[in-house]
Amino acid sequence: MEKLYIISPNYVRQNSEVGNDIEDKYIFRSILSSQDIDIQGILGTQLYEVVIDACYENSVSGTSLTTRLETLVEDYLVPTLLYSVLRDVLPYIYFKITPKTVGTQDGQYTKPVEFDLLTLLKKDYDEKYQHYIKRMITFIDINSSDYPEYGITRTDGGAQNMTPGDADYYYGLEL
Repeated sequence: MEKLYIISPNYVRQNSEVGNDIEDKYIFRSILSSQDIDIQGILGTQLYEVVIDACYENSVSGTSLTTRLETLVEDYLVPTLLYSVLRDVLPYIYFKITPKTVGTQDGQYTKPVEFDLLTLLKKDYDEKYQHYIKRMITFIDINSSDYPEYGITRTDGGAQNMTPGDADYYYGLEL
């Protein structure tokens, strides 16, 4: 299976302050790492793989998600993923690394970074991300019979075997 992105760079742009001039490569990288690290850590590998497989089938063959997965993905996972992506992508779209400095790009010139503004934005994204994590976990707990894969540990010797809660919910720049 090729890489699956649950949300697109256009979705990120339409639902955030990320501008159209930000290259897709930064957003795609953050979507994939947010899915693999944060979302898989929240859902656990078993449920994460069920979601990824269903989303893949939906994108390839147009097969609709089951009601249980549609609700989880659209109402809970996507908002959580959006703020995970925003937390992750922020340093990469804000900072530019040049041979002489790390700073922000302003046209063709690099200027010093204003850490207080970056800190404020990152804190806002993190607070929203934490909120959506709690909402999603509460939803799954309340509807646990609909998500029997949640909390199940893989025993097939697969390389990845995350159980819910394996993700470190705060990572990145400590500002």
